[in-house]
Formats: sequence, C-alpha cells, structure tokens
Amino acid sequence: MGDGTYNVSFVPTLGGQYSMSIMMEGEHVHGSPFTFNVDAGEPDPTACEASGQGLFGFLASIPSKIVIQAKDAFHNRLTKGGAKFKVFLVDSTGSMVANKVIDNNDGTYVAELKTSCEGEYSVEILLWDRPIRNSPFQCHVSPVIAGETQATFDLELVAGSRGAKKELMAPSEGDIQVSTVFVPPAYP
Repeated sequence: MGDGTYNVSFVPTLGGQYSMSIMMEGEHVHGSPFTFNVDAGEPDPTACEASGQGLFGFLASIPSKIVIQAKDAFHNRLTKGGAKFKVFLVDSTGSMVANKVIDNNDGTYVAELKTSCEGEYSVEILLWDRPIRNSPFQCHVSPVIAGETQATFDLELVAGSRGAKKELMAPSEGDIQVSTVFVPPAYP
C-alpha cells in the first residue's frame, strides 16, 4: 500500500482450525503464526442431505423418521440450528401432507413421515422453498398385513465397535427374524 502495510485476503472453503504464518525476510512478524477458526457458512439447499429408511419406503400407519444434515455451499456440516426445512409427503394425485420438522440445534433436523394409505409417494424436502440435494425422493408405502406383529426400535452402533445388543419383547410363539441393511454415508 506504499506505507509498509499489506492487505491479505483469502476465502477458506473448509471449516476447522487454521494457522497463518506471515513472514518478512524469512522471519515471522510479531504474533505470527496466527490461529483462527473457520465455521461453516449458511446452509445451502444444494448441499444439504437427508437419510433414513423413510425416504425410500415404510409401512402404512407406522411412523418412519428421516434425518436432515444441514451443510454449507462447500459441504461443511453445520453445527448449529436455525434453518427452516419443510418436509412434504406427496401422493400420486399431487396431494401434499406437511410433516413436522424438529430442529436438534446441532445442524441436524428430524422429520417423522406417516400415512395410513399404501401407495407410491414422493418425499420433498425444501430449504427456503428450494429442494435439497436429491429431493424429491421416491417412496413406497406398504400395507401392514393383518396378524403380523410389528416391532420398531432405535439402535445406535458405533464405528469400530464389536457389535450391539438390543433386547426385543416378542410373543412366545413363532420365529423372530431381524435383518439389517448397511447404508454407507455419502461423502462429498
């Protein structure tokens, strides 16, 4: 700038802790290196993601949860709440049912999908009236078969652990069959 001062600017694209060294003639200037944190930016609908079995199918009259992860334009996960997501279950006639979205205040949001009618649906997830990544999702709602016993439960597994146990209460007659499906997380 002519007076011995310099302007430096840059746009970080990844959140996290940074260290910036400023040197003059091979020596650090006073205070260098400087450390600072970069937080995720504002949520971007094209980067936000949803997961959960409810996006692809569930049983009629039985609630199915989906989780939305807010991300910024550079795919950094947000760690605070406040985004205004809307979730709709849309049937083949175009009739839409709004679903309540719960803000976990950590960058994730939970919606519970439920309908009493079987059939083909789409799950539309919007942020600021713009669809999030991969929305709408095609979903099949299956009927509950009379006489079947349905059991639902949440199970949390930790990567690297040797497994998990979950006790189920079941009728004394008949076999219980449990199946698991591993869906690896999507990475940008």
